[in-house]
Parts: sequence; C-alpha cells; structure tokens
Amino acid sequence: IMIKGEWQSDGIVEFGGAITGDLTVDVLIVTSTGTVEGNVRARSVTVEGQLSGTIAAIDVTLSPTAIVKGEIEAEGIQIDFGAQVEGRLTAKGEAKN
Repeated sequence: IMIKGEWQSDGIVEFGGAITGDLTVDVLIVTSTGTVEGNVRARSVTVEGQLSGTIAAIDVTLSPTAIVKGEIEAEGIQIDFGAQVEGRLTAKGEAKN
C-alpha cells in the first residue's frame, strides 16, 4: 500500500506500506516493511521499519530494526539495541524519587 496525504484514526494502525504525509492516530505500529515520511501524533508509537519526520507521543518504542531520522518528543522512549536514530530526542516524563 502506498498513501500520499494525511491519515487520521482513533484505533490501532499497524502499517507495513509506504506513506508520505502526516498521521494522527491512537496507536501506530510501523512494521519492518513500513516506511513513513511525515509527522506522527499518537498516544503510542512503535517503529520497526523506517520513519522520517517528527514523532509526538506519550510512549515511543524503537525496535532493533528501526531507522528513524527526525525529532522524537515523548514522555517515555525505549530504544532497543540496534535501532538507528538520527535526530533529537526529548523525554518529558516526570522524574521519579
């Protein structure tokens, strides 16, 4: 699947195709065959494939096969060994005492 344009969804989106455009979803899973070029706003984002753009989310997980170029802003960020990240990370979670 190839999509050009914006995509909005209230549910879980598991995507393995190519999209050029912005996504606003509840939960996004970019599978290992997925490619996203655009900005993502979501509650939870898991990247196994490639993403170029910004991610604004509560929780972000980058799997070992993830390739991310851009900016990630989240309360919690998990980066697995092997993930490739080029850009800026901002974790805005509260400090625990």
